Amino acid sequence: MKLAIIGAFGKLGRAVQSLAAKTPSFEINALIGRLAPREKIDCDILIDASSSASFKENIALALLLKKPFVSAVTGLSASDFELMGKASKSIPIFYSANFSLGVALLNRFAKEAAVHFDEEVFLTETHHAQKKDSPSGTALLIAKNIGPSRKVNIQSFRVGNVIGEHSLFFQTKEEKLVLSHEAISRDAFARGILRASLFLSSKPPGQYSMDDLCKMSP
Repeated sequence: MKLAIIGAFGKLGRAVQSLAAKTPSFEINALIGRLAPREKIDCDILIDASSSASFKENIALALLLKKPFVSAVTGLSASDFELMGKASKSIPIFYSANFSLGVALLNRFAKEAAVHFDEEVFLTETHHAQKKDSPSGTALLIAKNIGPSRKVNIQSFRVGNVIGEHSLFFQTKEEKLVLSHEAISRDAFARGILRASLFLSSKPPGQYSMDDLCKMSP
């Protein structure tokens, strides 16, 4: 499978490059900087590991090439998600704020826990000092999965070189349940992106997520 990686020289893009180079199923055909070029690119899958600033240009490129689009970009606006929905009528799109298997499972467990713990929920998230969006896309994803009617208090920390830590607290007067995930290496995200690329290659137009990849119940 031939890959084109946008944002190839950022932290996540380099991790995807490195892991793809070690995986026989993949061939890296294009490494693209933050703004996608308009010329023809020879690829089977377009991976966007850049930033929200170039999201619209990148999804437009996927539409132009008529190629499946995998996006790991966080900090998207309501108009970005609206554009994604429209584009998914023409091409298959896989989007997630976090591509790690551990976070996908944490989301699954959190949804179940929220049924049994009906009091206030607390979530802390910590990332490296250079991360711009706050709260993180992962924190917002976890809060959304718990349910729109539940209040989730989110505290964000930006410090050092932390890749990503999320802890979710369900607490009553009698007990406390803590669900926690720590990303030790960006390979956790890169591996999920490559799995998503293989998954998406055989899919019709539509929107797909880690729930689909992990065969979780909605």
